[in-house]
Amino acid sequence: MSLRDALVITFKYRTRALSVLAGCMVLAIAACIFMTPMYAATSSVLIKLGRELVYRPDVGASSNVSTPPVIDKDEVLASNIAIMTSRDIMERVITTVGIEQLYPDLVDPPEWELAIHHVLQTVRDSVGLTSKPEALIERALRKFSKRLTIEPVKKTNVIEVTFEHPDPQLAARVANLVVEYFKQKTLAVYSDSNLGFMDRQVAEDRASMLDAEGKLAAYRQENGIYQLNDQIDLLLRQRVEIDTGLKGVVSRVQELQGMVTSLKAQRKAVPANIPLYSENERYKVLDDTESQLLTLRLREKELASKFNDSYPVLVDVRDQIRIAEGFLKNAKAEAVAKTRVGTNEVAKELELETLRRETELTSLIARRDVTQEQITRIDEKIYDLSGRERAMLPLQRAVDARADTLKQSLAKADEARTLDGLNREKSESFSVFQVAVPPDPSKPARPAPLLYIPVAFVLGLIGAAFTAFMSYFLLDGFLTPDQAAARLGVPVLGIIGVKPREPVLALENHGARSRA
Repeated sequence: MSLRDALVITFKYRTRALSVLAGCMVLAIAACIFMTPMYAATSSVLIKLGRELVYRPDVGASSNVSTPPVIDKDEVLASNIAIMTSRDIMERVITTVGIEQLYPDLVDPPEWELAIHHVLQTVRDSVGLTSKPEALIERALRKFSKRLTIEPVKKTNVIEVTFEHPDPQLAARVANLVVEYFKQKTLAVYSDSNLGFMDRQVAEDRASMLDAEGKLAAYRQENGIYQLNDQIDLLLRQRVEIDTGLKGVVSRVQELQGMVTSLKAQRKAVPANIPLYSENERYKVLDDTESQLLTLRLREKELASKFNDSYPVLVDVRDQIRIAEGFLKNAKAEAVAKTRVGTNEVAKELELETLRRETELTSLIARRDVTQEQITRIDEKIYDLSGRERAMLPLQRAVDARADTLKQSLAKADEARTLDGLNREKSESFSVFQVAVPPDPSKPARPAPLLYIPVAFVLGLIGAAFTAFMSYFLLDGFLTPDQAAARLGVPVLGIIGVKPREPVLALENHGARSRA
């Protein structure tokens, strides 16, 4: 369809199109004139992520067991909006203000509404439909929810509470009451009323801890354990000190054993008696004889190398050697018989030193044995204390567990007391930074002529175009010669105008009267 066809259709059905447009405009103007003015009062509430949204694990829960949930701002805003629009708050507001003031038409409906209701009831009865009469509060709640608008402001934590009513003062009062009752409802919903339970839990945990401490104290008293770690440390230090001394004693024992062995060996090599002096003067003769004997033996060796054994000189030398040896032997025997002997002081000193070292060695060996026994006893005590420590560990763990539980219970009880105090002081997690004020009576929220009339004009244009084109599509014929030529496939030879039926009939009647 071309633009020319659209203009032709519009011009052809201009009367219908203008009628639709005019009807929309008249309806908009009538709405602006006859509609009851509605005034909107708005209260702005800033939602804070307060204590109600803080993650608090249960008593005894470890901090690494579960991860605190992530608080989503949109979820918080949606939750608060749901609380604001709850039936309890709306019903309480309606009850506080009064249905007769808020919606007097529900208490005393107009006659036309009663007539319509009577007609509808008659129709229902005629067709056999039964309906229970709706309670007054239910009808008030339905109208209230339509006039109450609660929306969050985008990209903020602000919620706007808007209420519309013909009375500007009443609209502001209702909006502020919704916020006030929302505050009370929030405190009731998020309040932590487990203070008494936490106090009882603290008492039970304290009794459990005292019982566990009593069992641990009884075990320590029975087994002589006071400060177990200090006792074990003291024994370990004693063992280290004694072990250090024992190593020194063992080293000294080994040293003394070597010294005694060496002294005994030296004692065996040293004679007990030694010659003191000689009573004759024959040592010089003995020395001379030994010197001559040596000379003779050297002479014998020299001759034996040159001559045989029968050589007279060699035989003579050998005889002299025998004579000298015999004389030397007899002389020595006589000299010994006449020599006085005495105690060897070196041997005596060696014996005394050996005795001293053996005495010291015996003492050190006894000390070593005693020290080893001390170390053995200390090891036994350490082992015994370690065994008692292992037996005491369950009792100690029970005390620690009860102490941790009591600590957590005390923290939760303190937190519950704080929350209870805040609840008593009516501390809320939101702020009303803009209370609802009565709007200007000269500027109602509805009707809005500057909105209704342009919208009615646009809708009228759309309705007019729709009416014109629907009239064209429902027409049994053609509007333009081109449409007829295109449809029939023959060229247009001429256009004959057709007058409306009423003027043609009038012309025929006039001709008949003229002929008469």
